[in-house]
Amino acid sequence: MFVAFNNANSQWYKFHNTLGFYRLIAFNSTLKSVPNIFNNDFLNRCDCSGKLLPLDQIKIANRVKVFNGPFANCIATIETLNANQRISILMDLMSRQTKIKVICRY
Repeated sequence: MFVAFNNANSQWYKFHNTLGFYRLIAFNSTLKSVPNIFNNDFLNRCDCSGKLLPLDQIKIANRVKVFNGPFANCIATIETLNANQRISILMDLMSRQTKIKVICRY
């Protein structure tokens, strides 16, 4: 569960009464936030309804969306998968299929 709240508000302890809640991230009793990059990467692994997709659903020939870098928001097709999170994708650039290697953060 991800929550957003004003850290200055001292009523954060009320989260402890939420069903399924374990604890807030804290160091030395000081609440800490999770970096946005973590949240974004986590959400990118979810389907349209917010359900987390299992890793085995990422397969060759799947259509994917590039989220960062110079090709952000482009749609491509997975050509190869690699064990160290590198994949090759085929993208239409200037009416030609171009092979690009990217790091997969799923």
